[in-house]
Amino acid sequence: MTPRLVIPLCLVNVLTGLFATASSAQDGAAVARADVNGNIPRFCALGEPVIDQSGQRNNIRTVNGSIVAVESLADPATLTTRAANVSLSLPTVCNTAHRITLASDNNGLWREPAVGPEPAGFSGAVPYQLQMNWAGQRTDLDAEAQSRSAIERVAIVDQPTVGDLGLILSIQAGATGQAVNTPLLAGIYRDTVRLTVEAQ
Repeated sequence: MTPRLVIPLCLVNVLTGLFATASSAQDGAAVARADVNGNIPRFCALGEPVIDQSGQRNNIRTVNGSIVAVESLADPATLTTRAANVSLSLPTVCNTAHRITLASDNNGLWREPAVGPEPAGFSGAVPYQLQMNWAGQRTDLDAEAQSRSAIERVAIVDQPTVGDLGLILSIQAGATGQAVNTPLLAGIYRDTVRLTVEAQ
């Protein structure tokens, strides 16, 4: 049993001597140090909207790039507004705290061309609602179509976030810029929705 105990002790002594020799070889060596640095700027990116297949879609013909086309804005029997809704998803990333602005250029869908005042008994505007869901927050924009002007809502997110931003567009049946169920004038109805994500 004794030899077996001695052998490891001898190996330790030999290794210790080797380490001492290696250490001695380092004496007088010059050391150069280089620090490697990189900078990541504050950044946000927002992709194009696509239809969220898990959400609702009614009376929407297409979502092509940034254009959302309603299939039939007016009921053919009454000429008042038909209901429509769609859930959209936009891939989004911000690597810092950020601010999101949801805006409408016209505060509703307005007829083009708008020539002169609306004839009595008709409407040339259709209200709609937008619901934005991002980073656990819900932001609502009500484009009421009472006056043609820009409106906006702002959400502040205090942390970096990545994922799909949800946007739900809803048009209510019979909703117009006048009384409920007012017939709509002929024309193309438009608005531009702007979604702006800014790093803070």
